Amino acid sequence: MQRARSLGILAVLLALVALAVVPAIPASAGNVVVVSVKPQVFNATISAVIYNQTVNVTTNGTTIDLSQYYNMSQWKNASMIMTITGLNTSITVKALAGTTTVFNGQVTPLASGEYATVLPLADKIELSGAETSVTLTITVKADVTFYVHFVNTTAVATPGGKYIFPFTVEQSGGGPVYTVWQFDDGQTALKLNAKVYYVDSNHQLHIWTDESHPIKTTGDGWKANGQVEVTIPADAKTGDKYYLTISLYASPTGEFGLNAQLVAKVTLSSGDAGNASTSSNLGAKIHSIDAKSLGIGAVVALVFALVFMGHGGKHGRRRGTATSPGVGILILLVLIAAIGLAAGLIDVQTRFNIDPKMLGVGILAMLALILLIRQGTVPAPRIVRKIVG
Repeated sequence: MQRARSLGILAVLLALVALAVVPAIPASAGNVVVVSVKPQVFNATISAVIYNQTVNVTTNGTTIDLSQYYNMSQWKNASMIMTITGLNTSITVKALAGTTTVFNGQVTPLASGEYATVLPLADKIELSGAETSVTLTITVKADVTFYVHFVNTTAVATPGGKYIFPFTVEQSGGGPVYTVWQFDDGQTALKLNAKVYYVDSNHQLHIWTDESHPIKTTGDGWKANGQVEVTIPADAKTGDKYYLTISLYASPTGEFGLNAQLVAKVTLSSGDAGNASTSSNLGAKIHSIDAKSLGIGAVVALVFALVFMGHGGKHGRRRGTATSPGVGILILLVLIAAIGLAAGLIDVQTRFNIDPKMLGVGILAMLALILLIRQGTVPAPRIVRKIVG
């Protein structure tokens, strides 16, 4: 009975060893397309006219409350351009940010009847002097950057399937603007189809490529979640080269004409098309992080290490002493097993297409086999028993 059970254990262990060295071939070994995304960001300057009206200047002073038209706290790295036209006499202009005066001086008209100056951000403008009417234009100008971060930058996809690339966008500088993703002209003809969605706080998806319904930011510090859904053509083959570029534009007015600024660009490609750095070789298999496997692998490796250190086979602890030649081999194999299991939990590309996780399982199986041989449970030739200690 004991011998039959030992032979059964031996068969299972040999199966694990064989499984460990079999190449990890994807399910659709015929065609696999590796798609990669590469984001780029661009610094841009956003200008928005927040006030443009005729103002009656009086000797007692006229105050314009700009906080009705914009929120100063939402703007960073910004300044104001104050332009006064129709000026035919000198007037006094005072600009305040809260209770702090950021500008106070007498404005004298130029020959053109126009005066312009750059101010720090302010929320109030006071005009005083001789009775007159002028046109006051306030333009807010700011440097802005939109950072785009993708959770995954590479994916192995099958023909006809879809893959989702989640991403986040964060605005640095500037104020509230309207944003929309646009596909570069001509790129969709290359068959790599994609959609871009905005994910709201209720986890609902909204098309982010609709200029009639752009996504509005809240200014500096704004952050949003989105996703790019890529559809692989059903007739795609390994090595096919696809290329698609989507660009993020920001507009202070929601009109995506000449005043829209390019703030980010994402290139999606397969094979070595465009600037892709990932080959669509079958061996370029991505292994995702698996916390459960990491924990199980670490516990198993530790248990086996303790067993090997604590048992010396059927002859007691004498064979398990540090002087036994088998102990060094066992320690080495335990380390290799731990390294193999850990390697399987990191995003790597293996040239020989061997799954490190299965390699670790196979090594642990061999360790168990060695333990059974040392205990005399599994019969083995004399030379094998001598090697394992």
